[in-house]
Amino acid sequence: MNQKPKIDNQPVPVHPSRRWREFRVRFLPILVFVGVAGIVGHLWQGHVAPTQMSGIVVGHQHELRSPRPGMVAQVLTQPFQRVAIGDPLLILVSHQDEQLRAEIAVLEAEIASLRVNRAPAIGLSRNQIDYEDLRFEVMTARIRLAEDQLEMQRLMREAHRQQSLFDLELIAESAYDEAITQRDRAMIRVEEGEQMLDELDARLTQLRGAFSAEDDVFESALLAAVRVKEEQLAVIETQLRPWPLPSPADGVVAKVHVSAGGYAGQGDPLITLHDETADHVLGYIDQPIGAIPERGSEVGVIATARRTQYTGVIADIGPQLVPKHEMLMRPGVSAEYALPVRIEVPPDALLYPGERVHLRL
Repeated sequence: MNQKPKIDNQPVPVHPSRRWREFRVRFLPILVFVGVAGIVGHLWQGHVAPTQMSGIVVGHQHELRSPRPGMVAQVLTQPFQRVAIGDPLLILVSHQDEQLRAEIAVLEAEIASLRVNRAPAIGLSRNQIDYEDLRFEVMTARIRLAEDQLEMQRLMREAHRQQSLFDLELIAESAYDEAITQRDRAMIRVEEGEQMLDELDARLTQLRGAFSAEDDVFESALLAAVRVKEEQLAVIETQLRPWPLPSPADGVVAKVHVSAGGYAGQGDPLITLHDETADHVLGYIDQPIGAIPERGSEVGVIATARRTQYTGVIADIGPQLVPKHEMLMRPGVSAEYALPVRIEVPPDALLYPGERVHLRL
C-alpha cells in the first residue's frame, strides 16, 4: 500500500538579495520620488519660485513749497546734501511789486495828511513836540527805504535776466553793464537808507529817555494814529524782507526745483527732501489671492541682493485691488492689479527707500 508523501507547509525561504531586489523595484522609486519632490518643493518655495507677495520700500518724502509769490534770491543747498530740520534752504524775496507800491503810496499819503492836519501843540512840552516830529521823520524814512527795496529787487531781477541774455550772446555787453550798474546803485541807496534809519531810531530812543514822569504818561491821539500806521508799515516791511525758508524735516536733498533769480508762485515746489531710512514696505498680494493675512501677522522682508531678512508686521490691508507699482510689474505688462498691504519694518532694518524686496508670509 502506497504512502502519501508528507507536505511541508513552511514557506520557502527567500534569499535576502531577492528581498532587497524586490524592495528596490517596488518601493525605493516611490521613496526617492517623494524625497526628491520634498527637497525640490522646499528649494522652489525658498529660492526659485516667485513669492505670492512682493513689495517696495517706502521712505518719507518732504517738499518745501513757496508760502507766497516771490523771487528766489539765493539757493543755500544742493542735491545729496544732508540737512536738519530748521536749516535754511533758500532765500525768497517778495514779487508783489505793484500791490506793495500801491500800499506804500497810500500809507505815505495818510502819514502826510496826519502831519499837515495835526492839532496845535497846546499844553505839550518841547520834548513831546520834538518826539512827534521825529516819529514822523522815522515813518517817512521807513517808507523811502521800502520804496528803495522794491526798486532794488526789480533791478536785481532785471540784472539776472540781462545776464542770461548776455550769456546767450543776445545782447551787447554795454546793456548788460548798464543793468549791473543800476542794480549796484540801488543796493547802495538801500544801505544808505538803512544807516539813516538806524540814526533816527537812536535819536528817537534818546529823546524818549529824556521824558519826565509827567511826559511819559502823555499819549496824544496823533501818536495813537501814527502807531497804527507804523503797524501797517511793519507788515509791508516784513513782505519786503528777504525770507529764509527752513527745512521742514531731517533728510537728504533729492531735487532743487528752482535756481537763483527764478520766480516761484505760491504753493510751487522748491526743494524735495528724502528720508535716509525706510518708513514702511508697501507690499502687494498677487493674484490668485488665497488666504488673506490678518493685521498683526508677521511677514519676512527679504533683501535678496544683500541676503538679509527682517521680520515685518502687517499694519493695514487695502480694501480693494489696485495697480501695482511699476517696478514690481512683470516685463511687458502695462497694468497688474494686486491687494496692497502696509508692512511696518524694524527701525534698524538696512533697507533703502525705493528698493524692491521679496515678502514671505
